[in-house]
Amino acid sequence: MAALLLALACACGLTVAVGGTAQAANPESHRVATWNMQVGRDRWQGAANIAQENSVVALQEVPSEPPAGARYLGTIGDTIDHYEWTVARGVTRHLYILYTTSRNLGIVTAFQPNEVVQVDSYYRPALMVTRPTDDVAFASIHAASGNGFNVRDLVQNVADEATGRGINHWAVAGDFNLARSTSAGNSRASARRSRPAG
Repeated sequence: MAALLLALACACGLTVAVGGTAQAANPESHRVATWNMQVGRDRWQGAANIAQENSVVALQEVPSEPPAGARYLGTIGDTIDHYEWTVARGVTRHLYILYTTSRNLGIVTAFQPNEVVQVDSYYRPALMVTRPTDDVAFASIHAASGNGFNVRDLVQNVADEATGRGINHWAVAGDFNLARSTSAGNSRASARRSRPAG
């Protein structure tokens, strides 16, 4: 069965900064999407189209070469490259690519995250961005092919990393590689949690 792509789509609306003092947005005001690029360099245009309509796009199986026109801004740690990417006329996004020995991960944001972090796991890592202004973190994951045996660990590691950084709200989006019957009943509960106030 084809991999099931689960996207956590938060409430409608994009976070837009228009001069002046930065203010916190409701964490659920971010639009989130996910896409498995299947290592296709010809799929960058599809990713650009998705990024125009969403404030966060989690990418899996990202090609080793960045999209045409992406401007390299530097490397974070040893394995995450940061690019400024014009996805449409007048629409610029931040693109982060985590290079791994298995399948590369990416995340595209409409905002510049405070931190971009590789979240380690025993099989494949996750790629997480934080936005403390909104008290939120987003992560891109690509679970093991076939049965997604490492989904719980990936999600828990992202939760632990976000909590350790003082982030109360977080979301995981990506290719969970779970059969529809496995994920239908618990995908929302396992993919999104918030720490209770107090």
